[in-house]
Amino acid sequence: MNKLISIVITTYKRPIDILTRAIVSVLRQSYSNIEVLVINDCPEDKVLSNAINEVINKFNDSRLTYMEVEQNGGACKARNFGLARANGVYIAFMDDDDEWLPGKLERQAKALDEKPYVGLVYSSLLLQQADGSWLVGNKNPRPKDPLKELLAVNYVGPTSSPLMRTSHVLSLDGFDSLMPSCQDYDLWVRIVQEADVEYIDEPLVRYYY
Repeated sequence: MNKLISIVITTYKRPIDILTRAIVSVLRQSYSNIEVLVINDCPEDKVLSNAINEVINKFNDSRLTYMEVEQNGGACKARNFGLARANGVYIAFMDDDDEWLPGKLERQAKALDEKPYVGLVYSSLLLQQADGSWLVGNKNPRPKDPLKELLAVNYVGPTSSPLMRTSHVLSLDGFDSLMPSCQDYDLWVRIVQEADVEYIDEPLVRYYY
C-alpha cells in the first residue's frame, strides 16, 4: 500500500472559500501519497482564475497543481482533462462543493490493494439537511448482483464518492461528455460491467445540496 492516488477537483465559478474547503479536506487525508489536480472550467474569468491560482500558491504544497482548460466545456470534459494528466495508480474525482472525511482515501485504497478484482470502492455519505444537520445516506451495502442492481438504482452515489483504478477509467475513455446528465452514473455502470465493487459502511464524504 502507498500507491500514488490522483484527485481531480473540477471547479466552475465556485466561491473561493467553498473551493478552499474542498482542497483542505483532500490535503488533510490520512493517506498522503497523493497528487491533487484543480481544474478550472471557467478560464475566461481572469479575476477568478487569478484568485484560484493565488489560493493554490498559498498552500505551498507540491502535491497541488492548478490547471485551466482552454475553454469552458462542462464538468465532464474538465474531469477527462484531469484524467488524461493523472499519474496515480488510483483516481478519485471531487466536486468543488463537497468535502472528504480524513480517512476516505486510506480506507478505499486498502480495499483496492487487497482485492484486485474490485474496480470501484464507494461508501455511505453525510448529507446536509435544510436545517444544517447531517444525515447518513447512501447506505447501500455491496449488492449480490452489482450490475443488475446498479441498473435499477445508482447505489454508488455522486462523483465525489468512489475511488477507482486509473488504468480502468482510462480504458473506458472516462466520462461521456456528450451526455446531458448522469455522466457519473454512466461511468459506474461501465466499470461494473467489467469489475466488482466494494462498499465501506462508513460515511467518508460530506455532500452539500
